[in-house]
Amino acid sequence: VELGAVFHQSLRTVLTSGWPIFSLLALLRSAVQRSAGVSRSAPLHWVRNLVAEWAVGPSVGPPSVAVIGSSMFGSGPALSHFQEGPWTLQVGGVAQRWPLLCAAKSAVRASVAQHANWHAAYLASAERALRQHWHLHGQEAATMLLRARWPVCEALSILERGAAVGLAHAETEKLHNIMPHSAQTFHHSVLASFLPTFLEHRRNCAHFVAPLGGAILPSEAFLFHGLADLVGATVIVESGVGLGGSTQAACAWAKSKPGRRVISIERAEMHPKVFQALHTVCGGKLELRLGDAFSLLDGVLRATGENATVALFLDGPKGRAAVRLAEESFHKFPTVRIAAVHDVPRLDPRYRDAKGRHLARLAMEAAPHFSVFSDEAWFVDRFAGQLNVNSQWPADAVNVTGSYGPTLGVFVRATAL
Repeated sequence: VELGAVFHQSLRTVLTSGWPIFSLLALLRSAVQRSAGVSRSAPLHWVRNLVAEWAVGPSVGPPSVAVIGSSMFGSGPALSHFQEGPWTLQVGGVAQRWPLLCAAKSAVRASVAQHANWHAAYLASAERALRQHWHLHGQEAATMLLRARWPVCEALSILERGAAVGLAHAETEKLHNIMPHSAQTFHHSVLASFLPTFLEHRRNCAHFVAPLGGAILPSEAFLFHGLADLVGATVIVESGVGLGGSTQAACAWAKSKPGRRVISIERAEMHPKVFQALHTVCGGKLELRLGDAFSLLDGVLRATGENATVALFLDGPKGRAAVRLAEESFHKFPTVRIAAVHDVPRLDPRYRDAKGRHLARLAMEAAPHFSVFSDEAWFVDRFAGQLNVNSQWPADAVNVTGSYGPTLGVFVRATAL
């Protein structure tokens, strides 16, 4: 079913998303067929050659377009059989009877097409065939994709590998405008599809925070720590300690697994009670740095080392300055895999555009990174209501922000998943 959701996207969107979906499916298909004893032989030489070339060592994976045109299919009649021609206009019956064969063959043709129109036609043919397959077989379609003799996954992985080459026939400017948005939309849909299940499995491991005024909500801490676990974070770097609620929760997260630590930056003088509470809860897991994030953050992130995986939490500065700081950290430090900004509700009576929308929220939504927010309906319905039973926030009564709680927004680096 989840694989079917992928194919509800256009093939072009999936292929240019930056996710090696079909390469991973090809690896899975190989394992499934071996474990089930399914014969890998096929009556068509191009199928045998494609499967063999895909798995050639030492670099198992999709072959290049050049390999397809030479060693895989040879030259002359063998190769011309897969070059542009009217075959794609006559695939209606083939797609009806053997949609996976049609999809695989169309994908191979698209990979060797020399002209943009034929490339687009073959890609559309593969997309129609796959949707026909899903229409015919429903929930069994995914299993059949992995068990069938037709190498759909391997064929599409070639287009995935050579997306930049295959799509170079399109108008360059149009491609630059479309691809980032398509990739961002696809990344978010994929993340949203499995994140609820991932969080559900760690519900009992939630590191709750005390309902302190001005502190993050337990649900916000749960979302941030869940994403930190998802990307395999080893360090939480926090800017803005305040009353210490988020810092205490971060220390609980760090204590749950060896090798984790927390680095917190605070520019204001800390109340003795807050300092004592942090000392009691955090022990040796917390490194406290006094100063301004604009001055200290780069040095702190650099000092975590190249082998660290960092989850960044910004609760000061606020607003668009925080969003810019998060984006700059993503750009400068590849080790930063997620970057969270607190207090980014949908609406704000003061820090707003002409329609009342919160400026920092707009900046996050417009950023080239994909993001998750703690006021999204799926998260509120499934987690926040239960986790925040004893917590309140100032906007409870009138909900002037249009959001659930102060709201945490989190950038997630695509390559971290």
